[in-house]
Amino acid sequence: MAFLWLRALELQGEVQEAFTHAVIYKVLDPQMTRDKDAVRRLRAKGKHQIYRTIDILMKQGEKLFKDEETELALSIFTEVVNLLPQGGGNPKVHEYRAQCYFIAGKEYIFC
Repeated sequence: MAFLWLRALELQGEVQEAFTHAVIYKVLDPQMTRDKDAVRRLRAKGKHQIYRTIDILMKQGEKLFKDEETELALSIFTEVVNLLPQGGGNPKVHEYRAQCYFIAGKEYIFC
């Protein structure tokens, strides 16, 4: 379902929303059998709107976290960290990632 949403949103020009669904698709299908290039392609399309993309991903991640979808939320927050410009930071994203790791029983190393 995430794959179909990402393709529909991409075709409609909603790059940031499509990117969110691409990240979810990547978690649900790590092999990305239908579209191996979706995350990279959408990341490149949305580079000029990076802060809007980060805001959308943060909202989606927070919603997933509240809905106890920890694994998906962790993937979203990890993608936010990857998108953040060098030297820029959002302490909130690291806090959410740490909470996700704690819930999952994994070790979190802040870098």
